[in-house]
Amino acid sequence: MFQWADEFDSGPNQITIPADSVGDIIYVVEGEMTGERSLMQVCVLNTRNMQWTIAVPNEKGSRAPSYRYGHSAVAYGHCIYVWGGGTVPKNTRNELYCFNTVTSTWRLIDMETQPANRYHHSACLYGKRMYIFGGFCVFNDEKCNDVHYLDLETHRWHRARTTGYHPDVSHYDSVVVINHKIFSFGMSGIAYLDLKKNRWHYVQNKFRYIGYNNCFSYRNKLYILFDDKSACGCFRNIAKCLDPETLKWKDVQILGPLQDTRFGHRCVVIGERLFIYGGLRFRGSGRTSLPHGGGTLVLILSKSLKTLAIQAIIENKLDVSSLPKPIQVMLNTVKMEQTECSVCLSSTQNNPNDN
Repeated sequence: MFQWADEFDSGPNQITIPADSVGDIIYVVEGEMTGERSLMQVCVLNTRNMQWTIAVPNEKGSRAPSYRYGHSAVAYGHCIYVWGGGTVPKNTRNELYCFNTVTSTWRLIDMETQPANRYHHSACLYGKRMYIFGGFCVFNDEKCNDVHYLDLETHRWHRARTTGYHPDVSHYDSVVVINHKIFSFGMSGIAYLDLKKNRWHYVQNKFRYIGYNNCFSYRNKLYILFDDKSACGCFRNIAKCLDPETLKWKDVQILGPLQDTRFGHRCVVIGERLFIYGGLRFRGSGRTSLPHGGGTLVLILSKSLKTLAIQAIIENKLDVSSLPKPIQVMLNTVKMEQTECSVCLSSTQNNPNDN
């Protein structure tokens, strides 16, 4: 059982911009195009005080990357490694940049060989390796089905020779690493790469994926926040949980108000909290309302005694008349939210326009 905690209008608002965390600080690497400027900037979220700032690069010895999108960002040690992406005018890149979070300096890492240029690929950290796979090599949507990894100690690229079912490449996939497996979630469904055998496997499921959704790992389980009947990443108040060993699914309830439909967002887990940032959101009907900045959401992942007690009272229909008035009001509010969530989910699933 999870619970929505906070919502802020501040933060990055671009679509599918990558991020990773160093300690309890989140670093989002996004493009900035203002007049003659065409640079990458680093947005920083201090999760202790929930303040967003822009990292001011130390110009001495720095070489910041040019504006790009569809790139990847992975944290290793106190550095953020940024690779690939698409540029304006239309082109793709394959340089490797490093942002040092201690000195606030950029560095282009010279390398003899690199994987082919691409954008909208997936990337994740496994040990001292940064894995990349998928994406599109050129702007006629030529797909890349290869898997490469970068040794972050030696700065050498290696190609991984994989076998088995290979997921179809799509835009905006998200990935997590759990128990020596890379799980990829996107429009083509869910698959995982067994890193010990370099073999792909398909995960059977009954959900419909539209794209723009995110997966994340927490306590060695994979979670997805989405409504499989919506046109984009509508959260509702149900999460899906996949056990990576048994490959069995279960629903996880989320307490709190229904969230706006949004797409193009990303998320980072720090401790017992999930931070969702960026993208666009729609109030009301996601298909008719105008989009606005996604802002920042915080989801509490730990099951507190308070949360468990509230749910036990509701599920067992216990008498609360002897409880203090503030607690009764809180319980009634939670009941109303859960009823509203059930009605919304039922109406969405029965809407013939979604078929």
